[in-house]
Amino acid sequence: MKLSIAMMVKNESKYLKKCLEALKPLMKKVDSELIIVDTGSEDNTVEIAREYTDNVYFHPWNNNFSEMRNITIGYSRGEWLFIVDGDEILQEHEQLVNFLNGKESNKFNTAVIQIKNITNETNEEEGFSIITAPRLFRNDEDFHYEGAVHNQAIYKAPVRKLQALLVHYGYLHTDKELMERKFQRTSSILKSELEKNPDNVYYLFQLSTTYSMHQEYQTALECILKAVDVVSKHNLDLKQNYYVFNECAIVYNNLGMYKEAEEACLKCFNIKKGHLDVHYIAGIAQFNLNKYSEAIENFKNYLKIIESMHMGEEEADLTTTLYTVGKVEDAYVLLFKLFILVDKLEDALSYAIKITKIDYIRNNLENIVKVFVYLARFDELRKYFVDNVENQLPDSIPGFYLALENNRKNMTPEQFIAFCRAFENTPGNYGLLCEARLEYKRDASADADIIDRIKCFDFYGQYDYYADIILLWMKNQHPLSKLIGILWEQDIDIYFEYLRKHYPGLTKIVYRYLIDVPHEATLDDMRIGKIMARYIILIGGIEENEYIGAFKFYLEIGFKYVRNVYSDQVVLEEHIFSMKNKEEAFLLFVMKAFEAKEVKSRAKYLDKAKKTYNDMVKPLEKYIEKLKNIEFEKQCAELRQKRDYILNSVRKLIQEDNFINAEELLNHYIASLPDDPAAVALLSLVYILMDSEKDIEQFLPLKDYEEYKSEFKKDIKTLINEGSFYKAQKVINKYEHINGDDLDIYSMKAVIAIMNNNLHEAEEIIRKGLLIDKNNYDLLFNLAYLYEQKKDYTFAIDIYEKLINNTMKSEDKLELIQIISNIEQEQYRNSSIVQVSKSFLCSDNDCYNNFALIIPTYNRPRYLSRLLYYINNQYSRVAPRILVLDSSCQENKIINQKIIDNFQGLDLDCLSFNSDISVFEKIFQGIEDIDTDYICLCADDDFIKEEGLFRSLIALERDSSLFSVKGRNLFYVKDISNLKEYDFFAGLYDSDPIKRLELINHGFFPSLFYQVFRTKELKEIYRFLVRNKELLPYNNTFQEYLFYYMVVLTGKIGKIDVDFNIRDKGVAREQAFTNFPHAVLDKTFNEDYIRFKRSFLQYCKIVGVFGEKLDKKIDTIFSNFLVFFLGIPKEYVIQTNSQFDLKELEKGMKKSSLWPKS
Repeated sequence: MKLSIAMMVKNESKYLKKCLEALKPLMKKVDSELIIVDTGSEDNTVEIAREYTDNVYFHPWNNNFSEMRNITIGYSRGEWLFIVDGDEILQEHEQLVNFLNGKESNKFNTAVIQIKNITNETNEEEGFSIITAPRLFRNDEDFHYEGAVHNQAIYKAPVRKLQALLVHYGYLHTDKELMERKFQRTSSILKSELEKNPDNVYYLFQLSTTYSMHQEYQTALECILKAVDVVSKHNLDLKQNYYVFNECAIVYNNLGMYKEAEEACLKCFNIKKGHLDVHYIAGIAQFNLNKYSEAIENFKNYLKIIESMHMGEEEADLTTTLYTVGKVEDAYVLLFKLFILVDKLEDALSYAIKITKIDYIRNNLENIVKVFVYLARFDELRKYFVDNVENQLPDSIPGFYLALENNRKNMTPEQFIAFCRAFENTPGNYGLLCEARLEYKRDASADADIIDRIKCFDFYGQYDYYADIILLWMKNQHPLSKLIGILWEQDIDIYFEYLRKHYPGLTKIVYRYLIDVPHEATLDDMRIGKIMARYIILIGGIEENEYIGAFKFYLEIGFKYVRNVYSDQVVLEEHIFSMKNKEEAFLLFVMKAFEAKEVKSRAKYLDKAKKTYNDMVKPLEKYIEKLKNIEFEKQCAELRQKRDYILNSVRKLIQEDNFINAEELLNHYIASLPDDPAAVALLSLVYILMDSEKDIEQFLPLKDYEEYKSEFKKDIKTLINEGSFYKAQKVINKYEHINGDDLDIYSMKAVIAIMNNNLHEAEEIIRKGLLIDKNNYDLLFNLAYLYEQKKDYTFAIDIYEKLINNTMKSEDKLELIQIISNIEQEQYRNSSIVQVSKSFLCSDNDCYNNFALIIPTYNRPRYLSRLLYYINNQYSRVAPRILVLDSSCQENKIINQKIIDNFQGLDLDCLSFNSDISVFEKIFQGIEDIDTDYICLCADDDFIKEEGLFRSLIALERDSSLFSVKGRNLFYVKDISNLKEYDFFAGLYDSDPIKRLELINHGFFPSLFYQVFRTKELKEIYRFLVRNKELLPYNNTFQEYLFYYMVVLTGKIGKIDVDFNIRDKGVAREQAFTNFPHAVLDKTFNEDYIRFKRSFLQYCKIVGVFGEKLDKKIDTIFSNFLVFFLGIPKEYVIQTNSQFDLKELEKGMKKSSLWPKS
């Protein structure tokens, strides 16, 4: 016989039949016998047993499990023994059959299977533990059991693990009677055995688990800690006694001693890795200790082990029971919560969607919704809702919607739209709500279909968020009485409180509704209108005029409502306690107050109204005050219309010394408008001139004293402008006594002194003021004017120029420029540059106009004004087209345009550019559309002589071989008051371009800008510079000389022996030198020279001038330029392969006579 199934039973009738039925398939497939030993059953256990086997035996219970188990073995004849209890049901037996019937069983002596201990019969999926235990043994003479309790099989290796399962119902925690019986039996045996052997670790462990099942966790802890002490005291093998430390962690966890539980788990990890329960308990402990990252790792490890167990990869542990196999969903929930706590919402969501238990979904639904919303996964949330809530938790649908609404505040406006779109097709009211919200966001009127469905919507008993439907209804201007007329007022208030929280501008929406929507004369219309108006009044958020309109509407519709709802008796006899609420009693009293004709009666009813309904006291007072203010403002408005007339009349009376009438008129005016600073200032001035005791000091507490002072000083200026210097001085003296130093007053005193021709006194006054503020505009202006009167024009102009630089007002700048121009053109004519230039005018009456004069300008309005004045007044034989190229700041552009507008007689245009444009680009863009044959460039601070222009144009007309014509250049220096000639040398006029370049270094000054060019060729030069700006040198001086070299190269330059231009400020050769040392010191000199050379030779190719020949000579030409023009000793100009020795060049520059002495 292959198999003996050995059982010992006692009172097992509850599960025995199921147990034996489950064994039948195994016994049919394997040659088997069934041995049952009864130890004293008092129920029908024996009768059930005899239905399945004749091998039923009887032995009395002797309080020793192992001895009784060994008796059953004694009856067994099979090759293998299968040990089963009467409350165990066999499942998954196929591998057990294959093992016994196959040859594999010959290789083993023992087989282990899983025992699933059910602890909660009503929830078997979660309420169980699992242990892997040996139950199949080779039946030899050595096999037996030991131990009075929890008998232990003494078996032989090798051991085979089989995929079979016994479901055990012997430890049902829900069966209190069973658990109590087993506790009493097991604990008494264990205590008895421990009296014999107090250091028996296994018995201590079993006693601890027994107390734990009985929920006596503190006693369980004492037992397991004794076991731990024994292991430590006797230095026992930790791995063999691992189950002790495992149980210790479990008990600590049951007691909520999480710190100790975590420490016990860490001890377990040190002994053996990867125990299922230990990872789970460690996660629980760390979760409660706020060690979220560690808890996450332990729960993830727990789930990995579960997965390995399902795959059959986990190694069997025969020493410990697994209590947490059924806690997978708990782990999902805890990981979901933990990832929220560490703000990893993607991970949290990945575990949330794994939760399938209905109760767990219900309990975590709010947080699950919150995570979906935070991640804006609205389409996925909709699917989750259908799969997990709508289909499985219909009772949680309202809670789901509420969770959605509670998280509305976490949505952006765009996300809110996406959320509504995801749920708009949801059946029922919530889908309609989402549709309504989307319709509200649209600019157009709502679709007729949705309006029809809203008409059927029942608001009674709905959540407050359905108020959004009301908002759409109002937007489409449908009467609210048709929608919410059946609701109590407190319910309407709830809906509108929701709208107030979510729509900051709601009061304006409600106000527009009240204004725009016609209100029918039904009671519902009156009631709803009253409620809406009251809402606006109490909440606020509208303009003052709207507030008055709303309160007026509230009273009017409220009065109608009261008269229509209540009988005449209630209204006339004031039966307010028969009315519905305090608000309606309030309306009754206000209505009577407004109807009362006597002031006393009106006040009585208003007082009653305030005492009746406290919420409306302040709004009512505000409304009444507004009504009074409206009347008062009406009166004041009439007075303000006469203000200027009254104040001007006062000023005329002051001028006539009629102070009495002036005072009377002002007092009458100020009584109504006491905060008019101009009136108060005039009255105080009158008091001073009258020598009245009611002087200026009484007005010091004036609300806006600074404005009062400003008006007072205006009145002083008026006195000065009228020539009433004595009165002005009298008022000034009093003002200074009270206010002390005031720069405006200094300026006024100076003007009085100037007007009285006391110039020395005026200058002293101004300089005292400037000690307080050296940049005061009025004082400086008056000082400049004073110098004009003294004919100190140089000082006057210097101050006016300082004011131009200091002021931000364009109109002031324009005025100052005109003043300076007037001084220079009239008063300063004998020594100015304009006068000097007049000596060069010619008298020929011929006129030439086939040329353009280009004037680049940058933030120098004064010079531009002077130049245009010069052209307008001095040119008689030439009539150029003038083009101003303005890259000034915006303020100076405005000033320049005003200047240009003053010269209507000139053919004058202006082009505006950004301030950061380069000079080349500005000139190129300016001349690109010029269609004259000839062109001349002129800086804004220079003068082009008409004689020079005229002679140059004639020379170009007569000789077509000339590219340009050049005359003498002069510069004017004010401090020596004369003209000096520069830039006149023969080398420019040679017909050979290379010779021109070679000779350019001898006495060359940078003035090739100042000549008349043929327009076409000059455009090509600038076109090249602009198009190749990326190739140009970085250094400004290199760029300038590249332009000059290109001019020299382009064509023959004609010569006229007359003065061509006069520069206001001399450009000494030293100024052209300053940028070159900078380039050397910055080590950019060689790079700029290479760019200079490459650009120049590229231009040579374009104009077809000796490219190869020049390529060989350009280095020498430029070296000579450094020697002859900049005065660098030749021995320091060392060049190899177009590279200069910068160290030597720097030394040479410092030896040049042009090197800056500072």
